[in-house]
Amino acid sequence: MAKKVDWSARALADLGSIEEYYALTASTEMAAMAREAIFAGIGRLCVLPATFRKGKHGERQYVMRRFPYTIIYRETGNIVRIVRVMHQARKYFNR
Repeated sequence: MAKKVDWSARALADLGSIEEYYALTASTEMAAMAREAIFAGIGRLCVLPATFRKGKHGERQYVMRRFPYTIIYRETGNIVRIVRVMHQARKYFNR
């Protein structure tokens, strides 16, 4: 059974930035494809959240393949909280 999704404000801002980037540099169609790929990844991790790579601080990471992003999330009870959606070239815990 799939878990419910909760988004952090930073993750929503990340999603908006990703869509804006593709809309400006490629096309609105590419922006929509990136969004759909992110939501498809979230759908997969909500079904089996414990199967994806474990991070150093209790989070988990779903590494996307088609687009260069990692979905960083935490599982608590029946909820998967999306913490960040980051480009794979960035390091999550760098400040």
